[in-house]
Amino acid sequence: MKWLLDSLSGAPMMIRPRRPRAAVEYATDRRDLREWIESWWPWARRRAEEAEAREVFRVLEMQMRLTTLTAILRRIDSDPDMFARQHHWRTTLWAYDSMLADACALAGLSARSVPAGPKADAERARRELELCGRGWTW
Repeated sequence: MKWLLDSLSGAPMMIRPRRPRAAVEYATDRRDLREWIESWWPWARRRAEEAEAREVFRVLEMQMRLTTLTAILRRIDSDPDMFARQHHWRTTLWAYDSMLADACALAGLSARSVPAGPKADAERARRELELCGRGWTW
């Protein structure tokens, strides 16, 4: 009641910082805590299911981008009259390698960075085979 009178009288009030809430004591790691939250709050379970669905759409979006880059590479390869053909080829191949590295990270594969040349071609083939082995298509 005193704080109400102080606030109405215009006297300066001391604002106390909020104490952080204690975490669940029996949860030893994040997975246990997540399972405990999902068991008590159904909206948290729905949120986890929605996150899994978004992950599937991220994979599909990545596959569509890889498909687009592959089509561009084929078009560059098949058009002998294209201006600055080598430049287009290199930039598109760089983008394709970058997308392959992102796809490997999304699939949980290791992606080594290698300089341009025969080693880069071998690494690209390895990444493509690993992704195809995990069911990716593009």
